[in-house]
Amino acid sequence: MASILKVNELQHTGGTSALTVDTSGRVKRSVIPAWYCVRTPGTTHTISSSNSDISDWKTNSTGLTSPSWAPYVSGGVTLTSGKTITIPVAGLYHISWNLRVDSLGAGYWVYGYVYDVTKQTGAPAAEAGISAITAQATNNYYFNIGASATVQCTANQQLRVGVTGNTSGSMSYYQSNWSGHLVG
Repeated sequence: MASILKVNELQHTGGTSALTVDTSGRVKRSVIPAWYCVRTPGTTHTISSSNSDISDWKTNSTGLTSPSWAPYVSGGVTLTSGKTITIPVAGLYHISWNLRVDSLGAGYWVYGYVYDVTKQTGAPAAEAGISAITAQATNNYYFNIGASATVQCTANQQLRVGVTGNTSGSMSYYQSNWSGHLVG
C-alpha cells in the first residue's frame, strides 16, 4: 500500500532544514558541498617539465573587476593554502577545471589534471585524475585546456589541480576556474 507524506520542509531533530518542497513541487537541499574557485588576479604560473600544483586559487571576489559569478566554497568544503580543496562528505561529485594558457611554442604540449593528494604526485597521480592534454602544431597564444568528470569522493578527500608540459610556457589568472559539487 502506498502512502502520501505531505510536508513543506524536512528537518533534522536539531531543527536544521534538510529539504524544502516549494508549491511547484521542486525539492531543494539547503546545504550542498560545492566550490567555484578562480585564480588570484595578477598572478602567473610557469609551465615546465616538472609537475606543479596551481597554488593561487581564491574563493572570494577581492581584486576581481565585476565577475559574472563570485567565487565561493559552501557546504563544508574548504580551500587550504590556495591549492587544496577538502571534500567534507563522501558521495558522487561533479568536478571541472579550466586553465588559460598564455603561450606555448610550436610542437609542444601541456597537460593539466585534478588529482587526490594522498596519491603519489606527478604523472602516476594524474593517471586516475580528471585530465586533459593539448599539443600545438604552431606557436600558439591564449588557449584554454580543461576537463570535467563525475567521480566518487570520500569524506576528507583532498584534491588539487596540477600542470606539466614538455617546454616552458605561462598561464595567467584570466579565464581559469575550478569547480565541483555534490551530485548525490
